[in-house]
Amino acid sequence: MVGYLNHDDLLVRDLAFWQLDRLGTGGRLPEDAKRIRYDPNGEPEARRRAVEKWKQVLAEGKIPASPHRCGRAPSAHRAHHDGPGFQAA
Repeated sequence: MVGYLNHDDLLVRDLAFWQLDRLGTGGRLPEDAKRIRYDPNGEPEARRRAVEKWKQVLAEGKIPASPHRCGRAPSAHRAHHDGPGFQAA
């Protein structure tokens, strides 16, 4: 996701930053990540520096996995997988 922060398309950069912000709001990012200044509309060099900082802070294994793989609460997860057409093994 961090690589998309420097994408040519502003909408892609904005969406990538929004996703990272959601991780931060959910408490899943390290404190250092919350201090990185990034602006999807910023100059390319400023974005590049911010992306390098993000890469350092979010090295592999530094973002805790979600407690629910598909992002749903356990009851919603079961309803999603137990709905029509799903057959448990």
